[in-house]
Amino acid sequence: MWNNIRDKIKNEIEEKLPREFHRKIQGKIQEKIRDKTYDKTGITRQNSTFRKKSDKRDA
Repeated sequence: MWNNIRDKIKNEIEEKLPREFHRKIQGKIQEKIRDKTYDKTGITRQNSTFRKKSDKRDA
């Protein structure tokens, strides 16, 4: 009986871990992409207000 419960818990943990890990990696990749989404004028493409990079720091 206890072995059965332990196996169930172990399987649940193994299913959840990779998903969390994957989400963390995806977040880091998104951050790196976001850092590089400035075009030549320094205007962010993702920012809806289209402020320049320097204006963002001052705010």
